[in-house]
Amino acid sequence: MRELTRQRVEKLARLRGQPTVTMELVQEKYQQWLEGSAQATSEMAWTQEARGRMERVPTFVRGMVVSAVEAYARDRGTREITSELVDEAKRFWAETGHFHQP
Repeated sequence: MRELTRQRVEKLARLRGQPTVTMELVQEKYQQWLEGSAQATSEMAWTQEARGRMERVPTFVRGMVVSAVEAYARDRGTREITSELVDEAKRFWAETGHFHQP
């Protein structure tokens, strides 16, 4: 698993008092992401390159990633999502472990 995915699944395990991450727990977390992504909508302008990068994000989390990138952009006063902004958001998430803005 990628680092943020691993962190989120482990957090769910701790919340449930489970000492071990099971495949069932992973599938439950994926289902939560799928439901959240299905409800997410894009509200900002995206460059073609940035939009293309989102097409490579797994569908079960794509909507949530789009929403998180847009929230990151709004917090910085940015009106258009570029590939560079996507890279910046990814670095922020990797460095801080915070996917969702406070």
